[in-house]
Amino acid sequence: MTTRQFEIYAPLQDFSWNGVAFELTPGLRIRHFNQKPDLQGLDATLAQDEQTDAFFYAQHWLTFHWNEGTEPSPAETVNLALVALWLVKPTRSHVAFRFQLGQEAAAGVKSRCRLFDRFA
Repeated sequence: MTTRQFEIYAPLQDFSWNGVAFELTPGLRIRHFNQKPDLQGLDATLAQDEQTDAFFYAQHWLTFHWNEGTEPSPAETVNLALVALWLVKPTRSHVAFRFQLGQEAAAGVKSRCRLFDRFA
């Protein structure tokens, strides 16, 4: 059985930092992008009211790889990263979208999630 691997991108909104890249834990990074990363067209599926400046101009993103069926899930990983940021220095940073792009055996598989609850 082949395990499908995905690359996860989650834009950090209301996140202020001058750095370029930081590894929170092996494989889980905060990365600076001058332009939004290639989301393989998933950003085009956002409704007009979801296409806020906060999303399109987010400069820092959480990025990590996830193997299908493994724990923690992408949602749990994002929440743990937000808790870690909060513990280091209380911040209003939150994630409103999460993009899951297929790698290798899952190359054509992709999805996005709209997260309605703001981390506070």
